[in-house]
Amino acid sequence: MTAAASLHLYEHADALDVVREWILEPEHQEALVAAEGDLAALPELQQLLELAEMDFKVKAERVALVARERALTAKAIGEEIERLTALKKSAESAERGLKAYLKFCLERVGLTRVDGTLARVALQKNSQPSVTTALQANELYALPEAQRFVTREETVIYSLDRAAILAAWKEGQALPASIVVEQGCHIRIR
Repeated sequence: MTAAASLHLYEHADALDVVREWILEPEHQEALVAAEGDLAALPELQQLLELAEMDFKVKAERVALVARERALTAKAIGEEIERLTALKKSAESAERGLKAYLKFCLERVGLTRVDGTLARVALQKNSQPSVTTALQANELYALPEAQRFVTREETVIYSLDRAAILAAWKEGQALPASIVVEQGCHIRIR
């Protein structure tokens, strides 16, 4: 591995900046002016600049490849999570089904407890009884005798209307100082 290959991308960027600054120094500027701006007439200078640019480009490509590999790894992990989540959901559903089947069979034969060698099964009352109604809560609230059994809750949720903000921003309209619209950029690796 060469010394250039072991550098970080920012170090390659720093090296390229140093070469560009070096070219702008007065004695090198004079050489460029004498060569009428033709870097081919100054092979050492051209080679130094090309080497610095090549090292930067190679390192940038390698960083992009690592980023792409990480993205693919994240995608594979996400797919595995989805697969395991579906498997978990299936196992939990099977558990509920087996417990309901066991409960049905115990109730059918009139047993409340079965003591086995590896497991003990018992029908046990829930800690809290369930409450159900055939009516919707608002229908139940409309009945005077049932109003004391219904609570009325109103939830107000505020959120930014992104589409309206962007439309106003595109039209050049003034936005409140606390709303900031920023046009960013991102890396695309193909």
